[in-house]
Amino acid sequence: MEAFGGVPTVQPEGVRGFLTRRRGHGRLHVTDIATYAYLIIGTVVMFGPVLWLVMSSFKPRSLLFEPNPTFLPYQQVTVKVDGYDEPLNLYDLTFRDATINGAKITLSNIQATNGVVQGIDTVLLTPAQQEALNSLGTGSGRVPEGIASVSIEDGNLLDVIRAQPELSIGAELLESVNLSEVVAVEGDTKYTFLMPTNEAFAAFFAEYGTAMLEDQELLRTILLHHVLPDRYLVVNFYRSINTSIPTLLPDDMLPIALETGETRRLAQIGSPKGAEYTMIDPDNPEAGTISVFAYGTAAGLSVIFEPVREVKFSLDNFRGGVKAFPFWRYLRNSIIVTTAATLVTLIINSMAAFALSKYRFAGRDIVFIIIISTLMVPISVILIPAFLVISEVGWVNSFWGVIIPGAATPTGVFLLRQYMLTIPDELLDSARIDGATEWRIYWQIILPLARPALAVLAIFSVMWRWNDFLWPLIVLNQNELFTLQVGLNAFQGALDIQWHYILAMTVLTLLPITLVFAFLQRYITSGIATTGMKG
Repeated sequence: MEAFGGVPTVQPEGVRGFLTRRRGHGRLHVTDIATYAYLIIGTVVMFGPVLWLVMSSFKPRSLLFEPNPTFLPYQQVTVKVDGYDEPLNLYDLTFRDATINGAKITLSNIQATNGVVQGIDTVLLTPAQQEALNSLGTGSGRVPEGIASVSIEDGNLLDVIRAQPELSIGAELLESVNLSEVVAVEGDTKYTFLMPTNEAFAAFFAEYGTAMLEDQELLRTILLHHVLPDRYLVVNFYRSINTSIPTLLPDDMLPIALETGETRRLAQIGSPKGAEYTMIDPDNPEAGTISVFAYGTAAGLSVIFEPVREVKFSLDNFRGGVKAFPFWRYLRNSIIVTTAATLVTLIINSMAAFALSKYRFAGRDIVFIIIISTLMVPISVILIPAFLVISEVGWVNSFWGVIIPGAATPTGVFLLRQYMLTIPDELLDSARIDGATEWRIYWQIILPLARPALAVLAIFSVMWRWNDFLWPLIVLNQNELFTLQVGLNAFQGALDIQWHYILAMTVLTLLPITLVFAFLQRYITSGIATTGMKG
C-alpha cells in the first residue's frame, strides 16, 4: 500500500502487479514507457528466434525457401481425386483477362493450332469508327464482350473461316468488301484475324443497325482493324500487355491491358510442361482435365497460382531426421560427455574455489587473478596446444579428450569462490574443533551450503558442453563417437543442405537444456543474487 496525495493506494501483487505497476501512480511516466519498451523488446529479441526455430521445424522443406516466409507452419492442402493414386496439390487459380481496345478477352481460354489465334466474340472499334457508326444508326456505342477461337495453319484464310459455321457472317462480310485476297496466306506471309463470331455480329448489328453494311469503306476499315500483320501467337498477347497491338491499319493500334477475372479451386496433376499446367476440378472430376497456360506479362502472370494451405504441425521432419542419421547413438554420446564433464567441472572448480576462499596462503590473490585473467585468452589461441597435449596423452577419438580440457573454468572458479566467501568462517572453525577433517568440511559443510551456486554452474556447464561443436569436431573423427552437435553437421553437404532436418534436430537438442534449466531454475536467482555478498 502506498500513499498518493494523502490517499492510500493498493498496488496489485504477483506477476500482474509487476507488469502493471507504474511510477506515475495511475499515470504513465516516461520511465514506465521506457521500462515496458525495454521489457517487450528484450523478450522479443531473446525468445523470438527460438519461437521462429520451433515453428520452422514443423514446415516442409519447400516452404522454408519461400521469399515471404510465414511464422506459423502452413502446409499445402492436398485432395484425393478418383482415378489418381496420390493426393493432388490444391490451388486457387485466378485467371486474368485481357481487354483489347476496351473489349474483355479471356485469353486463358484461347486454343489455337500452332498457337495462332483467329476467333474472337466481339467487334473491336476505334473511337472514330464508333462515332461514324453512331451517325448511321441509333447505337449506344457499347461493345459486346465474350470469347471464341479458331485456328489456321496454311491456306486461304477465307476458306478456313467458311469452314467454321459460327463465323459465316464474317466470311460474307470479307467477301463483300473484297478482303479475301488481302488475308490470303501465301509463302512466308502470315496473318492473324481476330474474327468476330456470328453472335458478336448479331449483337453488333442490334446496337448499330445494318446501315453500316452499305458503307463499304467503313466496313472495310472495321474488318482491317481486326487483322494482325503477322502470325500472332497466344503468348504474344500476354507479352503485349500494357502496350498496343499493330493492325493492317498503320494508324490504328489495339491497346491491350490485364484485369483480374474469376478464381477457381483446382488440383494440379503432375509437373508443368513449360507454361502448360494440367489441372482438374476435384468437385467435378468427370469433366476431365483442364489445360491452363501461365504466361509472363509486364503486369505479372496471366494466371495466378495461390496454394491452398492450412496450419499443420507435422512431425515428418522429426521422424525423417531421426531416421536419416544415428540420432540415438549421438544422443547417448552427448549425454555421457555432458554429464561426466559437468560432474568433473563441479568437483574441480569447487575445490579450487574452496581453497581460494577459505585458506590463507602466500600468493592466493595472485593465483586468483591469474585464473580470472585467462578469460581474456581467446579459445582459438589454445586450440592447437590443447590438441597437441591430447594427442600426446592418447585421448584423440576418446570422450576423455572432450571432457578433461574444459573441466576447470575461470568462470566457475570465480562464481563459486565469491559465493563461498559468504559462508561464515566460524562454521569451519567449529567443525575443526569437533575434529572434522578438511575433506569432511568440504563435503559436508561447504558443498551443501554452496548448492545454489553449484546449481548455477551446473546449468552453465550443461549448456557449454551440450552445445559445444568445435572442440568435439577436432578431437573426434570416428562417426560412432560423434555428439549431437557434430552429428548434425552430416546434414550439411557440399551441394545440398537439408535445412528441414537441421531445424527439427536442433529443436530436439534444445529439449535437454530446457529440462535442466526448468529443474534447476529455482536456484539461479538465489545463487547469482548472493554471489559475492559477505555473510
